[in-house]
Amino acid sequence: MISSEGKERRIIIRIRQSSGCLIKKTIIIWEVILIKRRRLKLKRKTWRSAVALVLAVQMAVASGVTAMAQTNMVALNPSSQASVSVVNDGEEETITRYLSDMQPAKATVGWGSLMLDEGLENLPLELRTEDGGTKVYEKGICAHAASELIYDIEGRGVQRFQSYIGVNYSKSRGTCGFTVKADDEVLFTVDRIAESDPQQYVDVEIPADAKQLILITTTGGDSNDSDHSVWADAKLILDATVQQNLYKVTASTDKTILDAGETVNISLSGTLVDDSVADLSNAEISYTSSDNEVATVDGSGAIYNKILK
Repeated sequence: MISSEGKERRIIIRIRQSSGCLIKKTIIIWEVILIKRRRLKLKRKTWRSAVALVLAVQMAVASGVTAMAQTNMVALNPSSQASVSVVNDGEEETITRYLSDMQPAKATVGWGSLMLDEGLENLPLELRTEDGGTKVYEKGICAHAASELIYDIEGRGVQRFQSYIGVNYSKSRGTCGFTVKADDEVLFTVDRIAESDPQQYVDVEIPADAKQLILITTTGGDSNDSDHSVWADAKLILDATVQQNLYKVTASTDKTILDAGETVNISLSGTLVDDSVADLSNAEISYTSSDNEVATVDGSGAIYNKILK
């Protein structure tokens, strides 16, 4: 974060939000760079855009112990929110969330599109069962092999992953292999399941420190003909107590280049762990500039380019 004059300058936003016994703090650091003609540039750390934020979410419990929940680069604009289906598990110590209601961080498929809650070619999600029949699933994912689906799960309280797997019914030439990984650790793998084989059930524990859940399907050792791999009823078992914690805060401005004497306002939006919208109306938000001779920021989040014309 070094400016053209060799001095680090930053706009720092601190958010403090209480919820029950938890006090959650978010710190956003915005780099400010002095450019020619006395303009200021709010710079992000990727080449794709002009603005970037570093997000650190902390939770401080009543005892005073502070734990880091997540460190993450966040985008200039809030991402669109997927619909969410949540099922309570009895005593509500855990909840269930279907994977088809979550947006993968990355999805690669061998043909067509990633299908959510339906199969490719307008087929239902249907797998053969051990009794010789078939079962249709309302929830699940279909991906033509070879495929790789990556889900960001850090800080989401994920405890287990469960799914029925197989090749979509009626794709008689299809064969697929299935692998479940948490980061680099293989939790489950099977080399080959044919469409004529009954479905298999996957139930694996997710390590507490896992950052990504990775679902991989292969062509089963032959061609990819009819390889419609299905993750039926795929779901995460989650710790219910963390779902209302603050997960991500996104800051944005109408413009990223400030002329001398110009002001721009910072807008904030937040997301909870369960991907619902965070209410920041009662949050304590403070803004700090590391160099008030270059740029100031007031209590409402207005950044002012103080460099003289």
